[in-house]
Amino acid sequence: MVRSSDGCSERLAVTSRTLTVLAGMILVILAYLSSCDIGLVWEAIRADVTSDTVVWETSGPCSTFGGPWDSQDAGNKIRDVSHEGLALWSPADAETLVDLGVLIEHSPASVGLARRLDPDAWYVACRWPGWEPESRPQSRRRVRECRARVTGRFGTVWATPVDWGPHALTGRAVDMSPGLASAIGARTGDSVRLRLIR
Repeated sequence: MVRSSDGCSERLAVTSRTLTVLAGMILVILAYLSSCDIGLVWEAIRADVTSDTVVWETSGPCSTFGGPWDSQDAGNKIRDVSHEGLALWSPADAETLVDLGVLIEHSPASVGLARRLDPDAWYVACRWPGWEPESRPQSRRRVRECRARVTGRFGTVWATPVDWGPHALTGRAVDMSPGLASAIGARTGDSVRLRLIR
């Protein structure tokens, strides 16, 4: 009887330690989730289980662009981009871009689309495949029909392709909105992965 009681006590002690460890793990997970954007967590889960087709992908250093306060560094000189457009979209597409959630709705039409982008939205630019002059219209159409999945330190999110770039001379592979960079935990020069999804 004593032996049986001792065995029972040992099992109870093991169970207690296991429950303590599990409780600690749950607390760690809850603490992590409380510091995350739940929408971002859901996007990451959705991105991982989707069965859509990856038509192209790239990875490498990133940078940010777009929005009312954007000015781009050309060499060592900041250049004015107030009238700069977007390679994938024309001013006639402004309403579509508003519907996609990447263009500031009441932004002045007198400035280029690049300055009218909402810096908090999730959009990207890349050196898309097939961008030679003779095939550019077809490439533009194909890319516009896709969405991009971008992965950084904080996870994976969906983004809208809007432009071509950054230039190869920059050594960077992906340009993105400041909002997207913040969501995936990327700073200028950090490596990210982009997959073009149809």
